[in-house]
Parts: sequence; C-alpha cells; structure tokens
Amino acid sequence: MLAKLLFEYRVRHGGHWIAVHFLPVMLLLGVLGCASGRTGPSAAGNPRLAARDSGVTGDDGSLAVPSDAFDADGNVGSGAADGDTDPPPEQCEDGVQTGTEAGIDCGGPCLACPGASCTVNSACRSGQCGTDGYCQAECRKWGSFSEPVPVEAINDAQTNWGPETTVDGLTLLFCTEGALLMSTRTSVTAPFRAPAPVPGITSRNDLCDPTITGDGLELIYAEYSESSVLRTTTRASRNDAWRAPSTTEGLSADNFYCPWISKDGLRIYFADDSSGDGVLLMAARQSRDAPFGPVQPLFAAASRSDDCPSLSKDERLIVFESWLPDGATRTDLWTATRPSRSQPFDAPSLVDGVNSSNYEYDPGLSSNGSVLYFASDRASRGDVDIYVATRDCID
Repeated sequence: MLAKLLFEYRVRHGGHWIAVHFLPVMLLLGVLGCASGRTGPSAAGNPRLAARDSGVTGDDGSLAVPSDAFDADGNVGSGAADGDTDPPPEQCEDGVQTGTEAGIDCGGPCLACPGASCTVNSACRSGQCGTDGYCQAECRKWGSFSEPVPVEAINDAQTNWGPETTVDGLTLLFCTEGALLMSTRTSVTAPFRAPAPVPGITSRNDLCDPTITGDGLELIYAEYSESSVLRTTTRASRNDAWRAPSTTEGLSADNFYCPWISKDGLRIYFADDSSGDGVLLMAARQSRDAPFGPVQPLFAAASRSDDCPSLSKDERLIVFESWLPDGATRTDLWTATRPSRSQPFDAPSLVDGVNSSNYEYDPGLSSNGSVLYFASDRASRGDVDIYVATRDCID
C-alpha cells in the first residue's frame, strides 16, 4: 500500500481543481494527464495548473482599506478621479460623426478628440493624455513590447495571478493564494505600494481574476471550488462598502472564469472550459441592472485552448492566454484586433516581445493598450510573479 508522500497539490485548469499526490515523475505525469482529460501540457510543469491553497482567506479587517478611501475607479489615494463622467452613449461607438461630436466618435457627449485639453488618460478617446496636457491621436500601429520586468511591490514568495488595472492605471487588482488584493500608486510613473486585501470580499473558496467597471461601482471575479462561477459585488457610490456578492446575473453556469468587464459595464468577456478546452465568450446586457444575455464565442472554432481575455477600453484590441492542444508545452499570450467592437476579431497572433520558454498567462491590458501586465513563472521568487511590459506607438 502506497502512503502519501510529502505533500498534496491542488491542480487547476480553467477553474477545475484536482487533488494529486506527490509521486515519482513518470507516474505523476501519467496521473495528471488522465485526471485532467487534456491532450495538451500536463500540470507537472505548469504553474498555472499547480497548487493554489484553497483554505480560508483572512479576516475582513486584516489590512483592510476603508471604502471611503476609494475614488471613482476604485483607486486609493489617487487624487483626481479618472472616470467620473458617465459612460459615453452608443452614438460614440457608431463610427460616424453625429450630433454635437467634434470628430468621429469624439467630442460633445463623447470622450475628447485629439488636441483637446486633458488631465487624465480616460478623458481622451485615444486613452492617452500627453505630457503637454492634450489628448493624443489614437495609435494605428504599436511597436513590440519592451522586455518584461517584475512588479516589485506586488511579488513575494507566494503565487500571484490575474492582474488588471483601473482605467487610469493607478490601481492594480490581482489575487494571491486565493484572496483578492489591490495596490495603488500616485501616478503612472510611480511604483505601486505594498498591496492590501480588497475590503469586505472573502470566501472559503479561492477568489481570483478581478475586473472592475470604469466608475468603480461593480466588481466581478471568479470563485473556484470543484468548478468555477462568476461573482458580482456592487456599491451605491465609491464611498460605500461593497455589498454581499452574488452569482453574476445571467451567467450562472459552472465553468465560467477569467472575466473582463467593459468600462461601461454593459459587456463581459470570459472563458468557458465546459467542452474540455478553453473558449472565449462574450455576453451583453441592456443596462447595469439587467442580466447578461446569451453568450456568443469571440473566435471561430480553432485548435487552441483560450483563457483569460483582457481588452483595451474601446474593446478593439484583445490579449489572452492560449496553448495549442497538439503538442504544446506551455501557455503563451496572443492578441487580435478588430475595426470596431461590433465586428469580429481578426485572426489572433502571438504578442510580440513578452513570450518566453516558460508560462505566460492572465494578461491585464491598460485602457489604451500601451501597458501589459501578466503572470509568469520565469525566474520567479514564488510559484508565479506578475510582470509588466510597455510599448510605444509607431504610427
């Protein structure tokens, strides 16, 4: 009779968790291959599939940040709110100049056009307020990302996942060992402070993949146990505490995970692995009080397993993690673009400059697409660290 050896891992892929005992290497590979039911990379070499202790998260009061310390985007101590205005109306996404717009989908009731004065990125249609105080033109072509570097204040000896920034780039949300955390900074060039738990959101299950609306009033995340489910919490204003979370309305099925919510809160993008491999889906709703409607796939059927989407503010640029089921040995980050959010994405391609021989996953894209946060096991001090890379507009 074989006794348990040394320790037990909890293994995850796409929200599914499997208990695996430590065994000799060959046996471990065989067990994990059978348990996961996948033909792609096994959990033996993949930190994304490897242990996140489930356990009980900390007390609500542990390092908690009071709710009245948040600004409109859920930021702490960030000064002027970046995103106080109401979400732009649908006319601001129709691709023509209408009404009082000063240009195509900018000015008037929409976000500011290039050349308009600004103080924060989210005031501009391009998502970029220049150092001269004027909105820059939208980038038509990006260069490659810089060499990724670790986010020093975030990483520690634990596993860190699921990074996403608020629209102004001043708050970074992520998860560590099944708990939702946040870190803030005073400007986009300043370092992030030491993280603290998102106040009032705890569970005996593992929580990860946080995503927040532009006004900071709705937070959606994934809760993992034997399966995965999307949870939503809201608050009446940025000075109020988060309400008790509930299953995201209209998306109650198991196996949904890795959500990304649009800044106006009307569209949600997420992954589903109920078919065995990850598939990216999208659902929309008529208002913030309405349930999300029927889901639809983002891409045509392909020989990939896709997870964890993150989009630019205008939803025309997407980054996600993926692995190829036939002989893949790691996950990489992929990207795709589209002319408008009402049109399908072009064929995806690998993200330039960030992928390595290790695992890259859980991307978090800045609102204008110039900054990319992601998790990786490359030379990490713990199981997984969070990295950041930037790129310049070349056209």
